[in-house]
Amino acid sequence: MADLTRGQHGDQWLADLLHGSSASHFPQAANALAHAVQANDEGDYDVSRQQAELAEQSFRASGSMAGVLRAQFEQIFAAQMTRRSADCRRRSIAALAESRRYAYPWVQIQLGLEESVCSLLMGDLGANENDARRALERAQQAGYGALYLRAMGFAADSKLDTGDREGAWKLVRAGLERYWSGRFPAVRGYNLYVEGAFAAEAAGQPGLRVAIWREAVALIDSDQKPLWRAMAHSFMADAATAARLPQLAEQQYGEAARLFAAAPRTQASRDDALETGIRIARLETQQGRFDDAIARLTGIQAQVRTLTNNYLAQTFYSTLGEVQLRSHHEAEAEQAFRAALRLAEQNLESLSSEPERTAWSKDAAPVYLGLAQAELVQGREQEALDVFEWYLGAPQRVGAHAASQRPPQPLQSRPDPSLLPSRLPLLSNQTVLAYGVLPDGLAIWAYDNRGVSAKWIPKSPQELQALASSFYAECADPSSESSALRRDSQTLYSLLVAPVEQNLDPKRTLVIETEGFLARLPFEALMDASGHYLSERVPIVHSPGPYAESRMHPSVVISSGSPALVVGSAASLPDAGLFVVPNVGADAVASRFHSPRVLKGPEATLGAVRSALPAAAVFHFVGHSVTTSARTGLMLEGKDKDARNGALALLDANTVRHLDLQNLQLAVLEACSTDSGEGGSRGLDSVAEVLLTSGVPHVVASRWAVDSVEARAFVDSFYGSLLSGQPVSTATRLTSQKMLLNPSTAHPYYWAAFAAYGRP
Repeated sequence: MADLTRGQHGDQWLADLLHGSSASHFPQAANALAHAVQANDEGDYDVSRQQAELAEQSFRASGSMAGVLRAQFEQIFAAQMTRRSADCRRRSIAALAESRRYAYPWVQIQLGLEESVCSLLMGDLGANENDARRALERAQQAGYGALYLRAMGFAADSKLDTGDREGAWKLVRAGLERYWSGRFPAVRGYNLYVEGAFAAEAAGQPGLRVAIWREAVALIDSDQKPLWRAMAHSFMADAATAARLPQLAEQQYGEAARLFAAAPRTQASRDDALETGIRIARLETQQGRFDDAIARLTGIQAQVRTLTNNYLAQTFYSTLGEVQLRSHHEAEAEQAFRAALRLAEQNLESLSSEPERTAWSKDAAPVYLGLAQAELVQGREQEALDVFEWYLGAPQRVGAHAASQRPPQPLQSRPDPSLLPSRLPLLSNQTVLAYGVLPDGLAIWAYDNRGVSAKWIPKSPQELQALASSFYAECADPSSESSALRRDSQTLYSLLVAPVEQNLDPKRTLVIETEGFLARLPFEALMDASGHYLSERVPIVHSPGPYAESRMHPSVVISSGSPALVVGSAASLPDAGLFVVPNVGADAVASRFHSPRVLKGPEATLGAVRSALPAAAVFHFVGHSVTTSARTGLMLEGKDKDARNGALALLDANTVRHLDLQNLQLAVLEACSTDSGEGGSRGLDSVAEVLLTSGVPHVVASRWAVDSVEARAFVDSFYGSLLSGQPVSTATRLTSQKMLLNPSTAHPYYWAAFAAYGRP
């Protein structure tokens, strides 16, 4: 075998391992390594890590670097599977560097793939893609067919994570053609089907997702490992649930539960079995079988109390709260949600990266929103609002704590009840409308110095999301049908504004707080029954919530004497349809200020912007916003010297987080989709959002791909109003009204493209 691997693959590993087999510690080392491999296969990662560490020590004592590297791979694999991402990445980088001193391609490829997935878990999508590509190329060169298929799965996954669904599909199809034309382990084909199912899920194709999982399950069922099979059936059940095939989902969850019971009893298999039970209870809840769901959850509650897996325990209590809420046991639901909230807050406190916080926000949303509904239906309107604001402010709360570098404070299990009452008297010139899409409907809180009130709209969240998405698409398309646009605009007005219309006052700025899909909705373009847009009635500003507002810089009047940084970037991507933007817009803005700092053309580099921003009170960007394979940001000249492989120079969210912006009062982002990036809702990877949460009190950003000529006209009129003494929200409104009165720009695509964010 050593001769074959050396001759066919240029791999010296087995020959070198056998060369040291006469050493006294070798039998113990080989035995420990075998146990580590078996434990990883069975999902017993604690045992695998212990045995792999023992194997590494024994191989070192034997002087066998081949054995040491192989044992390190098993440790790294266990770290990856238990989501110890930083440890996984650190170890894989070190082991891979050491392995390159030897002709060990199999080990090098496997270590490269582990580095790839751990880079992904750490949020480094660029490194993830590069590592997967290099491993794929190395596997092809070495002629390791099965390993090449594994690398294709990783490469497809990296394409999917960077938004390249077409690239992912191509790799999946090519991999499956190769798989079915040869003889390979079933798991290699299974992993490729899994990537195809993930691609179908990302594309919003639930039927295709189920069809692909059928193929994947059929393939893995030919394998004899119950744990792998159980997980596959559980994933297929999830797909069937999403496709609204409850009978199939129930059948698949049942098979998964049977297989988990047959799998070796490890902590991983016990956790997976518990998670399957929780998912079955959730399915029973959706079917209205509340007694069955409660009985199932009650039956596993004792096991949950002993869990060290906070995420799984949080999922359990969140699901229990959902069941109690749907069965109209609001007090019991509140108790369950509060237990889940304590765990969610603990999990949030432990996170160190923005990608982790983004994932946390998605997973934790049902906890906070469910608790808000439980409070609201019990008549506690202000307490429900406190919980909703607590959730909106989560990234700011943990971000501020991390930035302070103070010792950890005692964990708070509920929001500060004094925050809202202390804020209300200050809201004499504004009214806040906070919109929460809760499990069973929409909550609208209205509050200002006149008090707090709430309205409950029993509207299916799915129906509301479909309507909001349709309206956004109509507004973002200047050729959309006017009758459909008007119909959807008035329908949304009747749902979102009419119930709280009595709270609106033309002398007060309307502050809108939203999350999720409503964050993208152009409220300004909602139309009442008489045919008037909401923006015609009041100035509107979109706020990230009171926790973010409380950390914004004190507002300073913006004038023509304010220090301004004006950037006119000519950076382009012709292949993506992004051509050079003339610098006329930058010159026009600069002429509004007495002593602006202007960076145009070759001067508009990332380094120059980084250096100039700390002194600026006004930052105006003209150019392109783009979503690359790894990041979303504002395109600048040249390449990013800090990124791998000479990546595009982007002023992205991560860069903004590390800038000194204490002097910045206003940022105007004159480019396409600067509010959210391509296709996303406003969130942690949005430059606009990070500017706000970094303390900038005013941001003007675009909701969709804008017309450059009309965007320039908008900006010119906006600065005319702003520098004459109008607040940012009023300047935005006056400009929108001016465009609305012009028949050529009366479509919301033109006048509702830019919005004001931050403080009123």
